[in-house]
Amino acid sequence: MVNVQDNTKTDLVLIQQTLAGDESAFANIIDKYKNGIMNTVYCMLNNTHDAEDITQEAFIKAYHNLGTYRVTYQFSTWLYNIAINLARNKIKQRKFMFFSINSIQITDTGSYTPDSLIDNQNMPDKEYEKKEQRAIIDKMLLTLPMNQREVVVLRYLENFSYEEIAGITGRPLGTVKILLHRARHRLYKNFRTQST
Repeated sequence: MVNVQDNTKTDLVLIQQTLAGDESAFANIIDKYKNGIMNTVYCMLNNTHDAEDITQEAFIKAYHNLGTYRVTYQFSTWLYNIAINLARNKIKQRKFMFFSINSIQITDTGSYTPDSLIDNQNMPDKEYEKKEQRAIIDKMLLTLPMNQREVVVLRYLENFSYEEIAGITGRPLGTVKILLHRARHRLYKNFRTQST
């Protein structure tokens, strides 16, 4: 289990080094958080290209605003908050855009990630199983409203505490718990419906 205090101290050291002009310190921050940010944003946007863009934009924004970070919050909470807000803005932007049918990345098997174009026959069994499980999880997440999807991803895929999720999403703790409860209920109901 990761020691939160040690993790926070490490982040603070890297932040201080970055503010002092050490760009390699910020590269360490990126290495530490990029996979988690990318996974979270991908689960929200369901598009690899957009998730990569938002992840990059989140780190650029964090870098330029690093001097405004307050140590009263965990750095990860602050960083994920930036990424989630950028992803929310992207979703709002999508609602006003026209999408051509050619931009839809859904295959006839129901899988929608670019990885679905890979030939699965040459994949080792465990990798194939893992990929199939992830596709099922992603598909189930898409059945959730965005506010529920956010908290499920942060809680169960990124392992944030309820308090951290409240800080990241800007929602009260009670709301986070209610959203998680509703999401679990909806996922269970959808799972039962599909399996019958």
